Amino acid sequence: MKIFNILVAIIILSSCNSCKENKTEQLCSNRTPFVGNELRLDGYYYKQYDESPARREIIFLYRNGVLLHGGMVYLVDLVEMEESYASGGYYNLARNDQNVWGNFRLSNVIFSYEKWYPSTNNQLAFMNVGEIVNDTTFQILSSFRCDGSQKITVNDLFLFKHFPSKPDSTNQFVN
Repeated sequence: MKIFNILVAIIILSSCNSCKENKTEQLCSNRTPFVGNELRLDGYYYKQYDESPARREIIFLYRNGVLLHGGMVYLVDLVEMEESYASGGYYNLARNDQNVWGNFRLSNVIFSYEKWYPSTNNQLAFMNVGEIVNDTTFQILSSFRCDGSQKITVNDLFLFKHFPSKPDSTNQFVN
């Protein structure tokens, strides 16, 4: 009987709804429209990974201050993915995925963006901060949580590619 009670207690505790709830952190800051010309916005920015197979991490920046993560794309699939961006196919998949949305801001030459990253039963907000090199290049130098924890030093160079058929920036996650 004692074993039965222990098993029942374990089952009840392991089914605790609050333990399994998805929790989403708020972003560190609110969306701010971008009114400057320090960065071009008529395309996307990418970080190149040259190790085999070569791929790109793509992000779109919008005048309304929204950031859309375009995913990690293998170069052999880039043309197909760009067609999906232009046709709205990517947006239709991404519009309900909180992990691809975020915001960005500029202050003089300091560039920062933040977005959510998945973690076990949580959506964690991370800030990525760096500097503008020129109007087609920025470099991310650090990443950390809103409370300053989990800070890491990075050296991520993002380059610009002209791409006028960007996906829509309308989403339910970034206000």
